[in-house]
Amino acid sequence: MQKTSRTLAEVRYAFESSGLSISEWAHSAGFRRENVYAVLTGRSKGRRGEAHRIAAALGLKIVSNYLAQPKVEAVLSESAEVQTLENPL
Repeated sequence: MQKTSRTLAEVRYAFESSGLSISEWAHSAGFRRENVYAVLTGRSKGRRGEAHRIAAALGLKIVSNYLAQPKVEAVLSESAEVQTLENPL
């Protein structure tokens, strides 16, 4: 498992040195070429959706135990239940 994330420059250099085009990688990984370029140029921060999956696949994001973390909706609903039980309106 990768412990540190890569920078945009490192990822772009890896593409240049490998000879693999970004379009080829996007196609083989199942991503839209436009979205990969948006992540690599910094137009998209890779915070949600396909952009996040692209950033994680490129090593720009560290994704560990993502599925084991509590979902935001579950945390919000639990805190709402606690609030209504402790402080009924």
